[in-house]
Amino acid sequence: MAAQESQLNQDSPDELLRSRGLRRTYTRINILQCLEAQPGPVTHAEMSLLLAPLGLDGSTIFRGLNDLTEAGLVCRLDPGDRVWRFELRDEPALPHERPQQHPHLFCSHCGRIDCLTGQNGYTVGGQESDWQIEQIVYVGRCPDCRESSGTPDRG
Repeated sequence: MAAQESQLNQDSPDELLRSRGLRRTYTRINILQCLEAQPGPVTHAEMSLLLAPLGLDGSTIFRGLNDLTEAGLVCRLDPGDRVWRFELRDEPALPHERPQQHPHLFCSHCGRIDCLTGQNGYTVGGQESDWQIEQIVYVGRCPDCRESSGTPDRG
């Protein structure tokens, strides 16, 4: 998420929560701020470690993430390894709007996940069909895993 400006940079967490009909709570504010500070999507376990010093337990964080996801403020990413990752939406969506979210690169070997944004050649936009695209995840091997396995680069 750090690769491009999020909605949280433009609005305060209070305003975002209010715009979605959610109450301002300690948990929701801290989840939003924590996600904003991350360079990419994080798992629930990673989020729990990050927020534990603030006195938040895993169950509370999980409920908060689900509330924020249902409200269209957070994206829940499933790269195919049965572990959800969470990040702020590029453009929070209201229930009647199509959410916009950048695609991701997922390493099937080590689990690394990178955001694919305009800064590294991908541009979001242009509806090519009447499908509502919820996520795009490219699966492969990251440069580190390719190098350590001796798989030669192609191209």
